[in-house]
Amino acid sequence: NWKIPQDEIDKRRDLRNQQIFSIDPKYAKDLDDCLSCTKTESGNFLVGIHIADASYFVPYGSPLDLEARKRSTTFYFPNEKFPMLPLILSDNLCSLLENEDRLAVSIEVEITHHGEIVKTDFFRSVIRSQKHLDYETAQKLIENKMESLDYSVQALGDTVRMLYRVSTILRNKRFAEGALSMPSSRIRVKCDENNLITIHPEVSLDSNVMIEEYMLLANTLTANKLVQSIGRGVLVRSRKSPSHKKLATFMEQCKLVDIEIDITNNATIQNSLEALHQDMKDELTENAVANVASRAFNSATFECTDERTTIDSKEYHHCDLNVRFYGQFTSPIRRYSDLITHRQLIDVMEKKKQSITLQDMKHIARLCNWQRKQANAASRDADRLYMATLLNSTKKPQVEGIVVEVTSKKVKLLVPEYDQNKFVSFGRNCKTEWHSDDESFHFREPNSDRWLAVKLFTKVTVEIVPRLHNSLWGLDLCVLYPPRANQDLLVKQRETTTRETIREPKKSGKRK
Repeated sequence: NWKIPQDEIDKRRDLRNQQIFSIDPKYAKDLDDCLSCTKTESGNFLVGIHIADASYFVPYGSPLDLEARKRSTTFYFPNEKFPMLPLILSDNLCSLLENEDRLAVSIEVEITHHGEIVKTDFFRSVIRSQKHLDYETAQKLIENKMESLDYSVQALGDTVRMLYRVSTILRNKRFAEGALSMPSSRIRVKCDENNLITIHPEVSLDSNVMIEEYMLLANTLTANKLVQSIGRGVLVRSRKSPSHKKLATFMEQCKLVDIEIDITNNATIQNSLEALHQDMKDELTENAVANVASRAFNSATFECTDERTTIDSKEYHHCDLNVRFYGQFTSPIRRYSDLITHRQLIDVMEKKKQSITLQDMKHIARLCNWQRKQANAASRDADRLYMATLLNSTKKPQVEGIVVEVTSKKVKLLVPEYDQNKFVSFGRNCKTEWHSDDESFHFREPNSDRWLAVKLFTKVTVEIVPRLHNSLWGLDLCVLYPPRANQDLLVKQRETTTRETIREPKKSGKRK
């Protein structure tokens, strides 16, 4: 029954009469963001990005804040979530629910038809979301397929299509300026209230891409605003450029299988990946190339800007996005880094002294890095547990995998259908050999004279086998003999003595 106090409304810009709405997963309850879009008198687009003002409910240094800092993020699992903030906040009072007055921090951006940003305005607001759209419904609006939709949803059609057009302009401009996007496939594991487990691929619609574009825009604009205003102590998300040596190794690996990748810069890598997509029409190989390429790139990390930082500094560059500063602002309900960014931005808007010290910011950056890794690992482990539980009671699936790494001893396979990326063994009774001339790994079927040769980007058929190890369920990959639909990989029988192989030398039992 909580209502926004009138004195708080008086301090903010009232946008409750504007056409504002959210686009999120169908059953999401922690709604961080809403959008709006109108035309200006000059014909430009005025895009509003409205983010939940969680900082209003979580004072800095309070017990609630300290607990949120310790958690740093919301943990998501197939059957439930462990929120960073109490549910009364994350799913209700902070959440930008449909037809409810809510507090927000808004960014209004005036954008030309060429994607140039004319003006940016940051302010605290009061909003009322007219509708919570899921991605599938938003996609129907984008495609103008509105026959089956309610009138209240159809009324948003023109605005959604306008937002989509602007996001496409921004996206094309971003890639023209050197941004990079690696193809990837993800799966979603769900367990409902009846303990029914389902596994299905995560499909990226135009509506998903549209929302992502506006979140990237808001995060970049906020980081630039803070760096310009306060310089030091800004929490940014940085991803260093890969070394030329690692990129050259990636290029040579691709050449071995007749895949050409130009590593001159981000734009040429992106063009090479797009050409690969057009030529091959093979999603599995595209994912494998991206997987191998990702090993050349550094992981993104949170960092805290120092006293020497200016808007022209390059040491916090995000190489994928090709921007000098990138922050996290758009998910304050479920990420502590975003909550911190809100506090810093509000201090700037209200011309107050920064409430968070530089020492605290450095500690928060380290903590957010650690907890992000923990959350990702926990989510992957939970997915594997539920997949193993499901497969343990069903017939073991046989699916296609692809080689993404070959060493003199083992082979790593990527199986996107079950989110598996791991080294596989070929069994104790399987004879194996490493060929240095073409960097291929040969193994022989048990009780057979036939050899199978695999190298980078070779496709093989694998069986997904649930296993119990140290009281924890997981998944193993078993290469089938003979591999289904892979007869072209069979190597003609020949004497082992004629093979040019590299064998590991036997280790002496003596200790030096």
